[in-house]
Amino acid sequence: MQKLALLVAFLVALPAWGKPPPKKKKKAPEPAPAAEKAEPAPAEAETPPAEPTPPPAAETKPEPLPPPPKAEPTPPQQPTVADKDLDKLRIEYEQLRDSLFRSRARAATVANAMFSTKLTVVLKWKATRHYVVKRAQIRLDEAQVWDSGDKALGDDAVKASEQSVAPGRHDLTIRLEIRAKDNDKLGYTSEHTFSLDVPENKKTFVDLTGDEDGDLPEYKPVVKMELRSEKP
Repeated sequence: MQKLALLVAFLVALPAWGKPPPKKKKKAPEPAPAAEKAEPAPAEAETPPAEPTPPPAAETKPEPLPPPPKAEPTPPQQPTVADKDLDKLRIEYEQLRDSLFRSRARAATVANAMFSTKLTVVLKWKATRHYVVKRAQIRLDEAQVWDSGDKALGDDAVKASEQSVAPGRHDLTIRLEIRAKDNDKLGYTSEHTFSLDVPENKKTFVDLTGDEDGDLPEYKPVVKMELRSEKP
């Protein structure tokens, strides 16, 4: 049985051995690979939505500085012996000045009652353009009858004194402290004394006129007196 099967297989394969070998078929060229597709450009990155602006922070006010410590009051100094002496002298001076004023007032009252002779003194300063009278004083027989104090004289005449006096001879003295108008460090003090003969039972007027005829730094003080008398 095995032999028969081998014979059949031989017979079937015999015709195939006599045929020439088949020609090899040429392989068709492989198609060229398709061009790579261009990759699409990446889409622009989407801008994320802006975050909302946070509200401004509340302003913080600086804390006020603590107040400076209060200085302790300085205890009052105890008056020294010199201060006590100065206060004592000041009190004595005030008492003497008051006594002097009262004495002058009594003397003027007595003179008015005793004498009908009147004496009036008028003062005028002419050089007001360049010079100032810082202070003026008038004395009658060495007793002061008028003091301008700190009030400067102007262009107008000033009635310095009006009082009753005894008839006869008297000495009238005027003292002037002059300063340059543009420089109060420049100036001088001038004093003039005039002798008068006052008639009895009449009003006597004394007109004093001060002037300055010099040029700085030279001074030429001039004081003129005019005297006239009339019946009351």
